[in-house]
Order: sequence, then structure tokens, then C-alpha cells
Amino acid sequence: MSHGYGGYNSYGAPPPPHGYGAPPGHSVSITTRQPGFAAPGGHQPPPPGADPQLWSWFTAVDTDRSGAITATELSQALVNGDWTAFDIDTVKLLLSIFDTDRSGTIRFNEFTGLWKYIKDWQNVFQHFDRDRSGSIDNNELQQALAQFGFRLSPPLLDLLQKKY
Repeated sequence: MSHGYGGYNSYGAPPPPHGYGAPPGHSVSITTRQPGFAAPGGHQPPPPGADPQLWSWFTAVDTDRSGAITATELSQALVNGDWTAFDIDTVKLLLSIFDTDRSGTIRFNEFTGLWKYIKDWQNVFQHFDRDRSGSIDNNELQQALAQFGFRLSPPLLDLLQKKY
């Protein structure tokens, strides 16, 4: 059975019967401190079966202690590899993808999907950042796009890099 990031089988689908994250009886373990979220914090105990470290990060981001993360809270917590803030449009897009109950916020079960998504993209980025510079240069971008099946002309590739 396949589990998508924001839903049971795809984005926006209803949550699986056992919630998001690891299957019942298992926990997801995140042990490295990498760019993605600001420093952990919070003192509430995690829900049963939840990874305590991930719960700690969730409670640190949930600064108003509402039990849900708003776009503002998420934007204050997400950082790029160079420690700059994520673009607000990116934050809103992430929130809309992982807000499966359409509440306008993300709760812990939705947060676990967001965390996995970000970690997966960090791994993809690190794979293509061959020189470990912390950014994707023109050659690395061309190689990444080619590996994904996109063959772009040099002028279009230059345009993409200038825009984004």
C-alpha cells in the first residue's frame, strides 16, 4: 500500500485509519539537526506512538500552543540551507498540500507528512549538489533535470536559473 505525503494515497485524500507517519507500533526517528526547521522545544508529552523528537519540533513551531501550526508559525520556523527564511508563497503552498482537513492549519499528523516531504527534498538536493556548495549551479541543475527526463535548451535553463 502506498502512502502519499499529504494523504493516504495522494495529496488531499482523507487521512489513513492509523494517522500519518509510521505505521502503528513503529516510530519515525529523525536524529540529525539539518536546515528545515528551527530549534526544537516544547514540554507537552507526545501522542502515543509519536516520535518524541518530531513532537518536540512540532510544539516548538506551534508557538501559540493551539495544537495546530499556522502559515505564520510555519514561516517563522522553516529555513533554507543558508538559514534564510522560506519564501512565504512556498510556505503557503506547503500548508495547503499538507492541510488535509482543510482547517487552514496543520496538526501533528499532518506535520509528520510535511516533515517527510521536506526531508525527502533535502536528500534530493544533496544528491544533486555534487560540489557540496549549498546551491545548485547551472551544470548540476542540467544534470538533475536530465535525470528526471527533462532536456532543456541552454537559453531555457538560463532563464529558469535567473527566475528561480
